[in-house]
Amino acid sequence: MAIKRTITLNFKTSDDKTLPASFDVNDGESTFDIWKKLPGNAAKTEQQFITEQKGTPGAPGASIVSVSVQVKENP
Repeated sequence: MAIKRTITLNFKTSDDKTLPASFDVNDGESTFDIWKKLPGNAAKTEQQFITEQKGTPGAPGASIVSVSVQVKENP
């Protein structure tokens, strides 16, 4: 039986802000599998996934200086 987990990331920026991100995962799912489940991605290819991860250059701004990770097992 797969273990369900909630992953919480807190990104700390150089301008002292915290940017939280949280998502649920199951053992055995890859990042690509999870991405395919998001709206609009079902028919996309692995190459499109890789291309979208790179993104486009943005304006200079705050840098990520640290990340804290919390993993919570769900019943």
